Amino acid sequence: MAEYYKVDSRKITLREYWNILPSWKSLVPWVAKWLNIRVPFGSGFRLPDTVRELEVAESEFSPYARSKLQPLLDECLQLGFHSPRFYSFETIRRDARTSFIALLHRSGEFTLRLMHTRATMANPPVETQLVVLLSELNDGTFFFTSDQKPKFLTGPGIMANRLVGAGPARLLESHQKKLAALMLRNPPKPVHSAEALDQVWDRYEKASQDFSVRRGLYVQMSPTEVEGEQKKLETAQTMTASGLEHADVLVELNQLQNKKGGWGNAILIFVVSMVLFIGVGSQRRSWKYALMLVPILFVHELGHYVAMRAFDYRNLRMFFLPFFGAAVSGRHYNVAGWKKVIVSMMGPAPGILLGAVIGGIGLVSHQALLIQTALVMLILNGINLLPVLPLDGGWIVHALFFCRHPLFDATFRVMAVVALVVGGMYSGDKVLMYLGIFMLFGVPAAYRIARTTDALRKRGVPLASPDDQTIPTETAQAIIAEVKKSLPKMATNKMLAQRALQIFETLNARPPGWLATIGLLFAYVTSLGMAAVFAAVFIVGQRGGFRGGLVDAANQPKRTLVCGTSSSCRGSQASADSETPPITIIANFSKRGDATKWFQMLTNRLPSSGSLRTFGDSLLLTLTERGDAVRKQWFDELRRHTKEVFVDSTNYPAILSVSCLLIDETRAKELESELNEYFYNDSTRSLIPPWLPDDRRTAE
Repeated sequence: MAEYYKVDSRKITLREYWNILPSWKSLVPWVAKWLNIRVPFGSGFRLPDTVRELEVAESEFSPYARSKLQPLLDECLQLGFHSPRFYSFETIRRDARTSFIALLHRSGEFTLRLMHTRATMANPPVETQLVVLLSELNDGTFFFTSDQKPKFLTGPGIMANRLVGAGPARLLESHQKKLAALMLRNPPKPVHSAEALDQVWDRYEKASQDFSVRRGLYVQMSPTEVEGEQKKLETAQTMTASGLEHADVLVELNQLQNKKGGWGNAILIFVVSMVLFIGVGSQRRSWKYALMLVPILFVHELGHYVAMRAFDYRNLRMFFLPFFGAAVSGRHYNVAGWKKVIVSMMGPAPGILLGAVIGGIGLVSHQALLIQTALVMLILNGINLLPVLPLDGGWIVHALFFCRHPLFDATFRVMAVVALVVGGMYSGDKVLMYLGIFMLFGVPAAYRIARTTDALRKRGVPLASPDDQTIPTETAQAIIAEVKKSLPKMATNKMLAQRALQIFETLNARPPGWLATIGLLFAYVTSLGMAAVFAAVFIVGQRGGFRGGLVDAANQPKRTLVCGTSSSCRGSQASADSETPPITIIANFSKRGDATKWFQMLTNRLPSSGSLRTFGDSLLLTLTERGDAVRKQWFDELRRHTKEVFVDSTNYPAILSVSCLLIDETRAKELESELNEYFYNDSTRSLIPPWLPDDRRTAE
């Protein structure tokens, strides 16, 4: 039984991708490789036992390939090559054909192949021509000279001599010259007959193929996979016979439309992505914060899920995205624009309402954890409503306004890129910058989709899908024809089919009328305003009420700090990277002498895991002891000596503003630069400032 193989794109190196497609686009499949995503690489092929299985009569040789190779063949016959033999090789779906001519040389030291490949799975079809001279050396190794740059890695025991773009005469001269140098210690095996010609190439092909199989580049196809590819071929042939255009793309389109995933796979993706999200989140923040985010994000995405289910979306999937959050995906080709707005709104809006309720309960019951949870819900969902892609708010505004013209669409996306990059630069969050750069690459494609959609709308192509999940054949052909005009070269049939689906969905998602737009815009602005108002209420409320908060804000103490007057003391077991979140009790005294006095009195009583420091007129006591009793004991102790005592912690962060006077502007700018480098480092680093020489953290 014949064995069929396919190329596993996950085994292709970045260098090989660059050889195939020398542009930034080669990074896309390379990134997919590291995400363990397979990129389609042809329809599979059969590895023959011998090249004789591929031989055809000269009269059956492809006339098109013959016309391309004839000038090379004529030149090679004049260079001493003779006895041409003809071969043809096709992939399973006949979307790539390699036609080649093999010749002997009168010297018997090498053979020649003239090859022509035409791949119709791309638009427009990709054609390549190759001239290669091959010698088998006495020790069983091979030496070849070619006019093409390499695509895939060359296996062991094969020496390559490449002269890119050279003609047969120059290739022959170079091959003979290098072969003469090799001949002194490793002469070539003579080849004078057609049988010997086939045998040399059989051994060479086996060495190359075995290397590709060993490295995992060639993977054997299962009988089910082979049968599926053969059925696609039959379907395409039937479509072509019935007069349908773009049959190969229609086959890919049908496959995408009929693709279904099982619940087992969906649950696995959900669980694995959630575990990865928690793991990554715990490294960036803390386990407590990461675990808090999971139900908050779940509620957010559940809102999207319910709305999509209500509007008959299919193939719904929910998953978590490390560094970003979570997402829900689904498919529906007849979704009106107003429904898309509601789907986007149903993520943040329920989270904001639930956050308001939880925060209110927390204020009434004085539960700090509930207030903190509510604040996270309100802030995350409020940020998600900002009118910036790819946030929900960005898609809402896009569906209401910017989808109405291709230029509006492209401008809005560029604005989103700028916002993400600038936001990442100022916040020090490189993930935002990378996301913005990634979106920038997608702007040209998005513009082409919007422009093609606009052109098809003006032509009045039929839009309605009979079952909300498939595209009418007439509409599909019109879209594919338009897509082929707009897509860049090297677009595969699958890429054309994917783009056709995107355009069909965009065609049906017409923007809502102006009355509906006003109503939806009001709901959007109201939700965003609620998030901001309730967040402000809970922030102020958790600090002791609105009036007290306003009074405290208006009467913040201003104190003078003299350089070199700060003192510090650390317990024997104090650690800057303790697993227990620390709190710092801050006591403000009326004068610096009192702070120094109590510093000296408390030093001998300092807990082994605590640290004490004077800062101007203030005393800062940092504790990592577990349990509220110890912390309350020290809070009450300091409260007996001064009324201004408060706590700085992860739940209730204190804010300190420092103003410095330097002798000249130059030194002021130097200090500003040094502080910027410290405060705006990315969140993965933990820098130790030079004014903390007793910090015991290490690189480990």
